Amino acid sequence: MSSCEKCRFRATYDKNPRSILGRIWKWHIGWCPGWKSYLKSLSEEDRQQLREKYSWLPRYTARRVHLQRSRAQR
Repeated sequence: MSSCEKCRFRATYDKNPRSILGRIWKWHIGWCPGWKSYLKSLSEEDRQQLREKYSWLPRYTARRVHLQRSRAQR
């Protein structure tokens, strides 16, 4: 079992996403190499479920999506 699966900050986010610790965890997964390795270790289906649950995109993907949306609005 990965430490990401049993992370107390993640459990805090799951209970109350708007809590300070929950927000810190959500920010943290945006750049954490451990979280990225954890996602890579999962099956594609499990990975997709976590991305949907936490509305998580890798930084470069989030930036690309943002740029595409802003260009489309012009």
